[in-house]
Parts: sequence; C-alpha cells; structure tokens
Amino acid sequence: MSSTEAIASIKGRKYLELDPNAEAKDMDPVVYDKAIEEYLADVQANPEGYKEMLEYKGE
Repeated sequence: MSSTEAIASIKGRKYLELDPNAEAKDMDPVVYDKAIEEYLADVQANPEGYKEMLEYKGE
C-alpha cells in the first residue's frame, strides 16, 4: 500500500482515545459477541489476510 492509498483509506475516520483517568464502561455483551462472531467469520472467509497476525508469537 502506498502512502497515498494509506491516507485515502483513513480519510474521514475519527480518532478516539481512552482517557486513562476516566472510568470506562464495559462493552455491551451482545455487541461484544457480535464483534467476535464477525471476526471469526472474516478469518474463516479470508485466512490469508490474517495469516501474519495468527502466526505472531510475540517478542
């Protein structure tokens, strides 16, 4: 991906940051379960796209 393509891919996105001094609420369990379900379906549909992440063992 070129720098121009990278810039285009994030254009219009919102950057959010968690305030470490504020209390964070737990994610709605239904939303969490749906996110996991979508992630697993995407990994199954496109395993090559997740290969490096799934093989990463940490440093």
